[in-house]
Amino acid sequence: MLLATTLNGKPLIPERGGPVRLIVPGWYGTNSVKWLGGLTMADRRAPGPYTTRFYNDPSPNGSQPVWGIAPESILVSPAPEKLLVAGQPVLLQGWAWAESGVSCVEVSPDGGATWTTATLELHCGFAWQQFRLPWAFPAGQHQVTCRCFDVRGVGQPESGARNARHSLLLEVRPTPDIRVRS
Repeated sequence: MLLATTLNGKPLIPERGGPVRLIVPGWYGTNSVKWLGGLTMADRRAPGPYTTRFYNDPSPNGSQPVWGIAPESILVSPAPEKLLVAGQPVLLQGWAWAESGVSCVEVSPDGGATWTTATLELHCGFAWQQFRLPWAFPAGQHQVTCRCFDVRGVGQPESGARNARHSLLLEVRPTPDIRVRS
């Protein structure tokens, strides 16, 4: 844990949690308390609404507190409104993150029926890792989904969690009709 009083060499402003903010590297910002006024050491979570109602994820054993950041990936390109043409290659791109590093990102062009491994940047500190996958779609609507796995094999849940798999709905037009005039 860190007690931050400056950001880039300047005093921490109130909008960023100043004058003192508790930073917990590798955990969601909800665990990095803003406007720190005091510290209490305890052997259990505080009973307030942020620890009992908010910032909890569902699990098979009931609601679980949000602590470490779970593996997550998101598609950022192409944009859903981008005009795509059948048979023309498009680069599917996105970002993935996991506390211990992402080991694999898979992309599904058909809503999760089949998966293809994307090319993934190397892990570097706490940075997000970019992934890419060239693909050519047939005409029609396509639900493109991504999922990632960390180095321990933990992956994104299909649904129901803050880090659930991300999808884009893409519309692919038929190949343009090109006619030669004589």
